[in-house]
Amino acid sequence: MLTVELAGVLRRVPATYYRSGRFAGRLTTKPYFRAACGIEGECPEPVRMALHRPVETTGRRLVVVDDMRSLWAMSFAACHDNSLYKIIGFY
Repeated sequence: MLTVELAGVLRRVPATYYRSGRFAGRLTTKPYFRAACGIEGECPEPVRMALHRPVETTGRRLVVVDDMRSLWAMSFAACHDNSLYKIIGFY
């Protein structure tokens, strides 16, 4: 579980850590987020957020902590039906 704040809204979100495969070393949430893009408009379904380990230059506001006290950096890029979207808030 992660505690995520977006646009002043704070929520606990379930997430899964991947030890292998395409998302190895990353954490992904359940689809709890709204997303939009300039071409497609708002995504018709909630999307997942992929998180990665923060680096020294990661802004503090982008870092969240999981239940194991590990630090994760939020990513706002999302993909749905081969279209790229930007996460804009909670669904």
